[in-house]
Amino acid sequence: MSSMKNAIRVLGRHTIDMRTATGKWLTARCEEYASDLGGDDALLQQQRTIVRLVVFDELVPERPGVAQCGRTRW
Repeated sequence: MSSMKNAIRVLGRHTIDMRTATGKWLTARCEEYASDLGGDDALLQQQRTIVRLVVFDELVPERPGVAQCGRTRW
């Protein structure tokens, strides 16, 4: 497991500055999933947690520029 993905799993949102492009991408992706599931107000806390976990798992393979880094340490 990459060190970045491991850090995200251990520390969660606190590892990423939500003002950066990556942070904005994460926020937009979470909002997109929540919208597809009926909106944030319709989700239970457990569902919100699952949405965040899914989005964090998508971060490494889908974020532009990250996939090309290979095994480079952060």
